[in-house]
Order: sequence, then C-alpha cells, then structure tokens
Amino acid sequence: MNPISLAERLSYTLRRRGDVVAALRGALECSRGWILDFGGGDGRVATALAPSLGAALVVADVDAKALARAPRAVHPVRIHPRGALPFRPGSFDALFLVDVLHHIDNGPARLADLARLLRPGGRLLVVDFDARRRVTALFRLLARLGGFACRHYAPDEVANALREAGLAAQHRSIDWLRYLVAGRRE
Repeated sequence: MNPISLAERLSYTLRRRGDVVAALRGALECSRGWILDFGGGDGRVATALAPSLGAALVVADVDAKALARAPRAVHPVRIHPRGALPFRPGSFDALFLVDVLHHIDNGPARLADLARLLRPGGRLLVVDFDARRRVTALFRLLARLGGFACRHYAPDEVANALREAGLAAQHRSIDWLRYLVAGRRE
C-alpha cells in the first residue's frame, strides 16, 4: 500500500465519514435533478447521499477499478486526469468534491471548469483537508515520499477560486481537519 492510501485510510478510520455526508446534505438542501460527485471513486459518498436527495447522481473518476465497484445507480463515468470534462456546460444542479482537490493539478483552474457545468442556482461544494493544519503538512510529506504530488489549499483560497469562477462562495469547518466551501451560481 502506498503512503497516500495508508494516510487516507488512517484519516477515514480516525474520523466519521458521516460528518461529511451530513455537511453535504445540509449544503445541497435536498437538490433535485442531476448531481456530480467529481473524483468520487467507488461512489460511497454519493450512495450515502442518494436516499435523501431524490436526484440522479453521477460519479466521475479517473480510477476505472474504483468506478467498477460503484453501484450502477450512481452512473459511473471515467474521466481523464487532465482532459476536457465529458459534460456540457449547465448539465448539473449541483456537484461536489470530497477529499479530492489536493490531488488535482492546478485545482483552481479545474474548479473553474467545474463551475461551468452548473445550471443557474446550482451549487459547487468542496470538502478537503485544510492546508493550515500541521497534520495536513505531514500528509503532504508522505505523498511526496510516495512519489505523489499534492497541493492543499486553505478554505479562503478555495472560496476565492470559486468567486473568480463567478460563484458566490462561503466556507466553514466540518471538523478539526477539513472544511466545506460552498459556491452558488447566481
């Protein structure tokens, strides 16, 4: 197992995923229509959200093996890490990224790409590890030792990236390690 997988598994063991699901559920406000879980792997978060949303959920990820484990009810879609997104502008009522932004090259640019996928009134939600926490620096070190590049952001940086993409944005802490940034297309 590589250092990133080990660190993420340890992180998930030490905290409850339910905190993230509850935070997303509240921020989505029972969205209807189409929702994209960007970087959602096997669809665990989307599957946990599905019963309360009444929306069609799409899970997009670069990992074909993870997507193969996703329930078909969440519509798995494979994407290229740096390629164009296979969705039309205005395709989604909401989209979210959970513990993914730090893995994305040029995260603010990708957030701008994702913002274009929202319909008017749509929400873009980002949950990630806070760059200001020391344990996040340890995670970054483990990633580098494992040959992985990652870039963590402070919540203000993510909120500013969403504002630059034309969304109204605000942020709050979910727990001692992570934040939720919520952007809305007006």
